[in-house]
Amino acid sequence: MCGNYKPNRLRQVLFLLVLAVAVYGVFEFLHIDQPTVISGMSVSQDRVIEYDGSRWRMTFESEEKSIYVGKIRHISRNNERKLPVMTHDLLVTSGDFTEEDKVKTIVIHHVLVWRGMINKPSGRINLIHAIPADISIYRKIEKIGYGTIAEIEGYEVKRITSLQDNGYWKDKGCSTLYVTRVEIKE
Repeated sequence: MCGNYKPNRLRQVLFLLVLAVAVYGVFEFLHIDQPTVISGMSVSQDRVIEYDGSRWRMTFESEEKSIYVGKIRHISRNNERKLPVMTHDLLVTSGDFTEEDKVKTIVIHHVLVWRGMINKPSGRINLIHAIPADISIYRKIEKIGYGTIAEIEGYEVKRITSLQDNGYWKDKGCSTLYVTRVEIKE
């Protein structure tokens, strides 16, 4: 047989359709209904979060609240099956870090990488892994968009331990924050 093989166009379209359905199915399988989680969770005085039979103990770094104010350069929802109460990653910036032409940033799966396009950028850059205190805080976080100026307040979480299997979450230089207040400035 001579000549070029030309795949059947219908076969290509069917393949892409099946692939799209499979990707959608995986997304739906992995998707966590965060408003339901946050509405259904409770937090005790000894900082134990309960939701749907699962329990996690938060250990705070301090009894003092932290406040982060700045321009949001990244916001994404989390879909952590083992820790569904941690709903968002937010990159809060100030000074030179607010300007894309001065500092390049990327956030992938809870990890921040940045590169200064100028020597010694000034200001602050903080990646927050947010645990909303309640559904009203969750809804305020949901209103934050890229470029929004926001003030986020809460307790720095040193560690979150599962009381079922003793697994734990501990960030690596970022800020896991039990968020008690959100104010959108612009």
